[in-house]
Amino acid sequence: MAREFQRGHKAKISDLTAGTDLYVGVQISAPGLSFDISCFGLDADERLSDDSYFIFFNQPKSPEESIQLLGAQAGDTESFRVTLDRIPPQIKKLSFTATIDGAGQMSQVAPGYIRIVAGGEEVARYSFNGAEFSTERAVMLGDFYLKDVWRFAAIGQGFDGGLDALLKNFGGEVAEEEPAPQAPQAPGTPAPGQPQGYGYPGQPTQPYGQQAPYGQQPPYGAYQQPGTMPMAPQAGAPAGSGGSRLSGQMKIIIGAVVAIALIVGGGVLYATTSGKDDTEASSEGSTGGGKGGEGEQKGGGNEQGPSGPGTEKVPANTSATVSMQLPQPEVPKDDVWSIKGSWLTEDVYAKAGVNKIVGYDPADGKELWTLPLAGQTCAGSREVSKDGIVAVAYEEAKRSKKGDHETCSQISAVDLKDGKRLWTETIDEGSSAARVEELTISGTTVAVGSSAGGAAFEITEGKHLWEPTPGDTCQDEGYAGGEQLVVVQKCGDYGDEKLKVQLLNSTTGKVKWTYPVTPGVDNAKIISTRPVVFGQDTQEITASGITDAFSIDDQGKLRAKISLPDGKYDHDCEVNVVYACSSLAVGNDKLYVPTRQHDGGGSEYSQTNEIIAFSLATGKTTGDRADAGENGEMFPIRMDGGNILAYKDAGYDKGAQVVSINGKTMKETKLLETPAAESVGSAISSMVPKSNELLYGDGKLYLGKELISKPYSKDEKEYTALGFVAQ
Repeated sequence: MAREFQRGHKAKISDLTAGTDLYVGVQISAPGLSFDISCFGLDADERLSDDSYFIFFNQPKSPEESIQLLGAQAGDTESFRVTLDRIPPQIKKLSFTATIDGAGQMSQVAPGYIRIVAGGEEVARYSFNGAEFSTERAVMLGDFYLKDVWRFAAIGQGFDGGLDALLKNFGGEVAEEEPAPQAPQAPGTPAPGQPQGYGYPGQPTQPYGQQAPYGQQPPYGAYQQPGTMPMAPQAGAPAGSGGSRLSGQMKIIIGAVVAIALIVGGGVLYATTSGKDDTEASSEGSTGGGKGGEGEQKGGGNEQGPSGPGTEKVPANTSATVSMQLPQPEVPKDDVWSIKGSWLTEDVYAKAGVNKIVGYDPADGKELWTLPLAGQTCAGSREVSKDGIVAVAYEEAKRSKKGDHETCSQISAVDLKDGKRLWTETIDEGSSAARVEELTISGTTVAVGSSAGGAAFEITEGKHLWEPTPGDTCQDEGYAGGEQLVVVQKCGDYGDEKLKVQLLNSTTGKVKWTYPVTPGVDNAKIISTRPVVFGQDTQEITASGITDAFSIDDQGKLRAKISLPDGKYDHDCEVNVVYACSSLAVGNDKLYVPTRQHDGGGSEYSQTNEIIAFSLATGKTTGDRADAGENGEMFPIRMDGGNILAYKDAGYDKGAQVVSINGKTMKETKLLETPAAESVGSAISSMVPKSNELLYGDGKLYLGKELISKPYSKDEKEYTALGFVAQ
């Protein structure tokens, strides 16, 4: 049974299959567009230090044939064979990418996927569609990476700069002069020694553990494509797109590979950024007094959010029963439907469904009300106002049978007490409505980030409060709400944009202070709004979304920089949005972060991790630490006064837990534990709590999905929401 991944999900390959001889298939298409699909073999620094590990149709295999390009087959636009135990030790990551050849953008792509097949059986799939991207021209689909064992990560990371940004991400450099390429092969002609049809579903393969001799291909069964047969173009793709020519983009890549080889061979080192200031390249534990506000000063005030005692009490019996199992509706094959949005109060658990929001009694899961919507939800506020009101964005019409996405333009406020829609608005973008990217609530203001910039509405009546007017070259990228309203703003011409983090008056939109983001950095994510803490990928785009965090005081001055090196910590910040970080918590003048799982020191295969703290004043670790225990994994959910609420997976034979960690002593108190039954554990695992919706309050735990698709087996049970209540 295949495991379905969502963006940001990770797993050990050994948890998916016992085999090491794998087939990787990619399906991507869009009307009138052509795609180049490649695999980059990267070193420990995630650089393409050896050009022979750049695998594409003009270089279809690595020297020892551990990575091989197979061509289009079995419904896949492109496919690869990866033999993990043949990969040389200097290669630590395989990154599978797709780039558009010519004009176009990733928002145009039809539903697609990257999948893993082992022994003729599909074991993993990450599905994506154009709604997850915008104007990007390249996307990093998925990675195999070596972290004690080989693992798979669903990435789904787009690049605004297209191929240039992708090459820079891998340490490449675009050559100004292109070397003469080799003549391309005839359409459909296999490369010498390249097998055809490997991994075709249901096809016999070499038994696991019986690898063919080094350099020799194993037999692949009956499916053999004639060597001169032209490959049929994929649906939606122009003829000849299946690897039949050397694209302009690939010529640039070849030039870049040559440039890399020259740089590495000559021992020349280049700086990755210029114009240094205190928010540039990270150094763990460093602090800064660099640019803040509109001036350049050190230190400043320290406005902290409330800490104090928590409000969550220990139930009389922490053993929880299942209060809700909301079955997933039937989804057409190859479609991905959006059901983003869930909220929990004392009186209601509300969850977005397909073209609706439904309110349930949080104690027993009984339906209380249903609010029909014009289309599928695409964003929901993380906050609930003091009067029980939330904000939601949704598509302007139901999707057609073809699965075409409608514009996410509708903005509504919903009263959770009775499910009534208070108002509906849109943001103008020329003669049409703008596409909503995210929305948030601060006080009585709903702030909305869209393709046209931003706008703000009064929460109860929908009165238009303000919209930014910074000038023709600036646009609000998105907002983060809660106790304060913070915006990330982008200014400058294309290719020379600069970002700013600003604190706003939520009622008037007036700027209270401005903090400039490092020149050359094209991303910023808000972690907390009081105190203001934001993060960025400083030198390259990573799967976690943040390699450096910055704490800002109440005057807009930098207090400290916190280094979170990629691969060491296990937080997650979504791409293309400003306020969507998970597994991070801010409180007690500290940032709480989960470490990656590592050797637990117990049984042979024991793994564990910790939640540790960084000081917002110094940027250094504080020594605070909560251990997940043998075969455990934990991550912060949110703060509860001065305590950290955390989710804890204690292992396959134990129930999941919600625990409260004392902010002073780091002592752990269990608040809830789910049943240890295998069926319950499997259902929880399918929800992927770290990456989806997770809400806890007053002895109640609710898990919800954001995206749903057709299960791979008729017997596979899928849920859109699960609920647990402590006795």
